[in-house]
Amino acid sequence: MKRFEWLLVCLLPCASWAGIPIQHWTMATGTKVYLVEAPGIPMVDVQLEFDAGDRRDPAGQSGLALATARMMGKGIKAFQGQPAMDENQLGEAWADLGAMVNANAGNDRMSFSLRSLTRPELLDAAVALAARQLAAPSFPGEVWQSERERWVASIRESNTKPATQAGKAFNQAVFGKHPYGAEVDEASLRRIDTAAMAQFCRATCCSAKPRSAWWVPSTEHKQSVCLPNCSAACPAKVLAPRNPWCLR
Repeated sequence: MKRFEWLLVCLLPCASWAGIPIQHWTMATGTKVYLVEAPGIPMVDVQLEFDAGDRRDPAGQSGLALATARMMGKGIKAFQGQPAMDENQLGEAWADLGAMVNANAGNDRMSFSLRSLTRPELLDAAVALAARQLAAPSFPGEVWQSERERWVASIRESNTKPATQAGKAFNQAVFGKHPYGAEVDEASLRRIDTAAMAQFCRATCCSAKPRSAWWVPSTEHKQSVCLPNCSAACPAKVLAPRNPWCLR
C-alpha cells in the first residue's frame, strides 16, 4: 500500500503537467515554436535552443561552446545606434529592468533564455536588450583571460577527486572518440580565444534554426517579443532568413 501511495504522489504532478495545452507550429524560417499560455502570471519566459552544443566544438578546442555561452553576458558591442556596454553596465541594465537573460551549453545544444515582466515599458526594453546581447556580444579578451584562469583552477581542483577520474574513464569507455567523450582540460582552454568564440557564435547562433519555447500570460504577449534582426553582427552568408526570436 505504501508503495502504491508513493507511486501516486510521483505521478500526480506529471499528470497535471500533461494537461497543460501546448501550442506548436513551425515558422517559415524552419524554427519550431512551442507556446504555453499561463493566465494570471504577469511574466514572459522565452527559451531558444540552438544546435550548437559541445559536440560542435572543433578538435583541440573542447569547451568552446560552453565558453562562448558563458561570455555572452560579459559585454556587448555598439549595435544599431546603441552604445557598447561592459559587464557591469549590462548587469545594471538588466537589474533596472527586473529581467534577465541566461546562456548555457550542453552536449547537444546552446540555450538562451529571457525572463521579463509583461509591463509594456519593461518588456519592450528587455526584448531590445536581449536582442543586442544575442546579436552583438563583445567577448572582451581581458575578461576571458580572467574567466579562463578560474576555470583552469576549478579543473585542477576537480581532478584531485576520485569521482572526477571515474567519470572521465567512464566517458572514454562509453564514447571513445565521439564528441561526447571529449574532455575540457587546461590545454584545450588555452587554445580558445575570443576570436574563436565570435566565429562559433556567427556560425551557429546566426545561421541555425532553433527551437523556441514560450511561456506567456496570453497569446497577445507573444506579439511583443520580437527581437530585432542580428544582421549587423553576422555575415550575410550565414544569416538565417529571419531572426528566430520573432514570431511574426
